Amino acid sequence: MNLTADMKEYNKQRYQENKEQYKTNAKKYYETHREKVREYAKEYYSKNKEQITEKSKEYYKNNKEKVNSNYKAWYENNREKAKEYNKQYQKDNREKRNAYLREYRKKNPEKQSIYTKKSREKKKQEANNGV
Repeated sequence: MNLTADMKEYNKQRYQENKEQYKTNAKKYYETHREKVREYAKEYYSKNKEQITEKSKEYYKNNKEKVNSNYKAWYENNREKAKEYNKQYQKDNREKRNAYLREYRKKNPEKQSIYTKKSREKKKQEANNGV
């Protein structure tokens, strides 16, 4: 008889029986000890950052459609918030973003020329319509 397996099974069963109570207690604890929980979470993440990123990559590979649909749904409901996040990211990571754009333009010069051509055409149309 494997005692640890029995204990795990017992704990799992007990959790299922009292799931709602555990959740409400966890919420109450979080509300009363918010700073303590945040500090613990930061510390835990900094220690296990590599493991967490690997797990999230693996999850994304296995559930690509679900993750993308959730992201799209959030984006549809929060367009203004998403725009603000994007602007803030661009301000905070200007060098990183510019380096990425330089690399992208080197790899895909045809896309850059298409973009430039379209933007010139659009400016001409605006100038002609405005006159």
